[in-house]
Amino acid sequence: MNTNNMEFHLVGSTTSPFVRRLRILMDFHQIPYQFEAINYMEAGGDKRLRSLGPVNKLPVLLVGDQKIFDSRIIFQFIRKTCHIENHFDINADNDLTILDAGLDSLVNLFSWKRGGVDFEKMHPEHFYYKRQVGRVLEVTQYFEERVQNLAEWNYVTMSLYAAYDWAQIRKMIELVPERNKNLLEFLSRHSVRPEVVKTQIPI
Repeated sequence: MNTNNMEFHLVGSTTSPFVRRLRILMDFHQIPYQFEAINYMEAGGDKRLRSLGPVNKLPVLLVGDQKIFDSRIIFQFIRKTCHIENHFDINADNDLTILDAGLDSLVNLFSWKRGGVDFEKMHPEHFYYKRQVGRVLEVTQYFEERVQNLAEWNYVTMSLYAAYDWAQIRKMIELVPERNKNLLEFLSRHSVRPEVVKTQIPI
């Protein structure tokens, strides 16, 4: 690993699955970094996040004067800079795109829920709601089948773990043995990894 004496400063939250997967990645590969945890729901955290740029989303990676936005771009930067995940190919990229589509929908629904929307009163044919829920169900079914072929602990499986652990903790999805046996086994198997334990979401 050659970081060219770069200092990585990751700004994120302790709950975001997009942030957590980067922390798991860097801890697993023993890449030194500073972690600045902020809560953008509080005035100080919101001010700090807005000071970093117009995106107003976590995570942000600071490398000297360079600001890098979006977990996908941050991952590619770290991968190339530190010479890790050399087998990340188009299939892995596709898996990550599918996962991120489902996770984006879950985060959108969570934001609605936090904003006071009552899903019990939501009309099942509401266009936006139906699209988000349908995508989550299809992505979950995809990975229920796909996860059996994802044997390596790499950025895709790290991201998969971070996404579904978050979704269960936030009660945005319920995985049950009758439908999600493979995903549940996957989560259980990796839950004891040191980098997973270290980055556990505070409850």
